[in-house]
Amino acid sequence: MEPLPMEKDSESAGAIDLTDKISACISAERIRNLSERSLKELSIQLTRFNTFCREKGLKDISQCSSCFLKDYILYINPSASPTQGKTIVWCLRKLFSYLMLWGDITENPAGALSHPKISRRSTLPDYLTASQLRTLMEYVSEHGTLQDLTILSLCATVGMRLV
Repeated sequence: MEPLPMEKDSESAGAIDLTDKISACISAERIRNLSERSLKELSIQLTRFNTFCREKGLKDISQCSSCFLKDYILYINPSASPTQGKTIVWCLRKLFSYLMLWGDITENPAGALSHPKISRRSTLPDYLTASQLRTLMEYVSEHGTLQDLTILSLCATVGMRLV
């Protein structure tokens, strides 16, 4: 997804610009040895958030509430993708934790955000019954190699599910 274009309208005039705070937050995470890929994603997401704040005319970061952040998440992630939602929440938590650490805000509105839940599988794979497993092991011991028997024994012992 491309970063949001900056709109110049009356609502964004005088709005907050978080560019310096975002850069400082990313620098702090770089010092903590966050991977380059994570730093890149953090930069992309927080730049989008900065654009959203300016478009909505947010004057001060302390005005930012958990409802405002939820609106942002729905705006950026309208399909409610759990993976992208988790990324956005993670990035917002990083930024607002940094802002709290430096005293720019007194409450962390991102702390109230929960990660979207990834739905579980509708059905789990079936297990072999004890007699089915015994029959399979006997067949492999008679017709298979020692390697086949070893791998099958390992899978059966640790309860590995083969789909």
